[in-house]
Formats: sequence, C-alpha cells, structure tokens
Amino acid sequence: MVDIEKSLAEFSNAAQRLNEKSNSINELIGQVEKRLAAAQAGIEFAPGWQLGECEAGFEQELEYGETGDRWQFLVRLYRRFRVDDWGKLVELDEEERILDKTTPLLQASRGLRIEALRELPAFVDSYRVRLDELVATIDRAEESLK
Repeated sequence: MVDIEKSLAEFSNAAQRLNEKSNSINELIGQVEKRLAAAQAGIEFAPGWQLGECEAGFEQELEYGETGDRWQFLVRLYRRFRVDDWGKLVELDEEERILDKTTPLLQASRGLRIEALRELPAFVDSYRVRLDELVATIDRAEESLK
C-alpha cells in the first residue's frame, strides 16, 4: 500500500519549490516585454501558436500586441465554432475564428505563464523573422520604384 503521508510530504515539497521558482515568472516575462517594446518594432505578432489546454471549441494563442498604451504579450482566446440557423455547432475555418477574450500574459494563470516562458525564445526568433520579411518587402517596393 502507498504511504499517503510520504506522498503528501513529497507533494508539499514540490509545491513549495514551484512557489519559490514561480515568483520570478512575471519578472522574466516583463523583462522580455520591456526589451521588445524598447526596440519599437510597432508591429503586432500573432504566429498562431496554441498555448495550454482549454475547453473544446476554443483555442488560446500567445501573441504580442498593443493594448491601450502598452505593448505586451497577450493570451487570446478564440472560439472555433458557431451555432447555425438550426442550432447545430459548426466548426469555423481559421479565418472565421471569433476573438472571445484577450488577457495580458502577466495576468494569465501561472500554468499558462510557465508554458509561455518555454515558448518565448522561439516566439522572439519567429517575430524577428517576420520583421525581416517586412523589411525585405519594403526594400523590394523601393527597388521597383527606382
């Protein structure tokens, strides 16, 4: 038989370690946000990366954009279905998705913030690639007008 006291003690220890480590989550995310904002790219970035689990018919995505007067990471919840004229659920195409809710990443659940930390290096690299593509587009337009 499993020793429940031992299991509970180990669980408490793991929870304490998680709590100690997670105190730095917002600080780490905030540092990345500040560096991105300081670069003043001024371009929203939504690569379509799902973040975390959510109820059926919805998707959460990590994005970077401006809300109010602040550039920050966002968790956007999209609805992937609608109710048709007969009351039946219909799956929406990618371009038909409905934005249901936007939450600044710094205000999202701890689990989502931890998951986002794992994705941030690849997210920033993808964002840079997008900016390079935009610069190349401008360069081509300038060349075509010469």
